[in-house]
Amino acid sequence: MDGKQKSRCGRFSSTHWYNNTFRSVFFAITLSVFCVTMFLFSTVFSGYYDYVMLTVRHISQEKIPSIIAHEKANHSMKTIYLHTSPFYWNSINFDGCEENRCELITKPGSLNSSDCVVFHFKVNMDNKNIPSKPRGQVWVFYAREAPPRTLTYPHWHNLVNWTFTLRRDSDFLMPYGRLFQRPKPVSLDFSKIIQRKSKGVAAMIGNCHTESLRDQYINLFEQYREVDIYGSCGKGSVNISQRHSLLNETYKYYLSFENSLCRDYITEKAFDMYSFVTVPIVRGGALYDLYFPPGSYINTNDFSTVKELADHLKFLDSNPEAYSSYFKSRNYFGSKLFTKNKLSENNILCDLCKRLHNPKKYVRLYNNFQTWWNSEDIKKLHPSKFDAAWKNYTVHCKPPTDLH
Repeated sequence: MDGKQKSRCGRFSSTHWYNNTFRSVFFAITLSVFCVTMFLFSTVFSGYYDYVMLTVRHISQEKIPSIIAHEKANHSMKTIYLHTSPFYWNSINFDGCEENRCELITKPGSLNSSDCVVFHFKVNMDNKNIPSKPRGQVWVFYAREAPPRTLTYPHWHNLVNWTFTLRRDSDFLMPYGRLFQRPKPVSLDFSKIIQRKSKGVAAMIGNCHTESLRDQYINLFEQYREVDIYGSCGKGSVNISQRHSLLNETYKYYLSFENSLCRDYITEKAFDMYSFVTVPIVRGGALYDLYFPPGSYINTNDFSTVKELADHLKFLDSNPEAYSSYFKSRNYFGSKLFTKNKLSENNILCDLCKRLHNPKKYVRLYNNFQTWWNSEDIKKLHPSKFDAAWKNYTVHCKPPTDLH
């Protein structure tokens, strides 16, 4: 190897060594900077994460956002706020329900934080005082009276989710009672009791002037049959013992006349009679065969005039066998009233609690609650035009047409 070749090799070796050293140092510095940066980032991020978690935990404990109250876990307790509900609901609990994780509350100011709000039919809500409805909250309308006995609700649009009424198309059907089938048929001998009965027709009335004009019907009926009226509209009130004696021992018929002739509106006046040995004479707007065995009651709608009804009773009085036939179903059915303080025993409030824990399955919203419950238009019409307008409106109550 000559001198030029050695010189080139030397330059090549020194340059190669210099490049390798520079790369090693640069890599070491870069790696150090990266490690320091990651250490600082992890320290800052850890502190920021702890701060965020403490903040979220604090907000959750204080329940500041209202959305937290409405996005409870499905397994939590559901609160039902009684905004204007009857006082007797206050003592009701859900202990006997299959789903009992519900609580009734009446504390003022609980509307926004409750899962469900119940409005009694006496609530007066116009445009000025309808409360705002939180997202996800369920509103329930409660009424045991007929539409003419409640207020009107012209501004309740897209607010009511579920209904508690006597209407069969309600979300929660709440009749005044029901008939139940006996586990085993019984053989009741009504003949002896019937033979002891000494009077004909009785009525117990506390509301003298009604939309059904039952007082006028009774006045017409009294032209053919005597009627003994008890209560504030007649001979005065009777106690429970006296009432039982009068209906079981004395009177053959009882006037179960409703105060309004409305769809599905049947009160205890009819249901309770199946606990006594007397024949109910019903007058209302419901389809009674949906509730009671045919042939177990007398319906005024089956007679074209009041006199025809009186003549039918006269026939039954002279034919004991025909009269006794009205009691045949009593061997197979008994009656039970849905009392005010035992709603949970009848699975009514139990069903409400169950649905609240699965609201998506029972989604409903009444676009125009006024139309569903009581058409305001029909009430504004002149009484003389009521019958003609009846065919043109979706209403659920009718005027009396049998006063002749």
